[in-house]
Amino acid sequence: MHGPAGTESRADPHWRDGPWQKAGQRLTAHRPAAAGLAVLAAVMLAVAAGLVAGGGPVGAALAAGHQSLTFALLAGLGGAALGLFWGAAAVALASGRSGR
Repeated sequence: MHGPAGTESRADPHWRDGPWQKAGQRLTAHRPAAAGLAVLAAVMLAVAAGLVAGGGPVGAALAAGHQSLTFALLAGLGGAALGLFWGAAAVALASGRSGR
């Protein structure tokens, strides 16, 4: 028999031992990482609140923070894309040479 909606997957042992749950357990066990994540979330919420509230020197500082966080996000995504391209090119070249 099936229980209420959403309980089947939690009873499954694979749900408890999945990669996201293990990563969450490692994150919560590492206090500096958890604190860093909390600070980052607080900064992002403050930036979002400053953009909505606007006005004044605090709003201007938060808007500058928004630009900085956006640049950092785009730089990280660009670096990841470049790394994926570089890795794919390396695999393609290596598999081409081993086929000879």
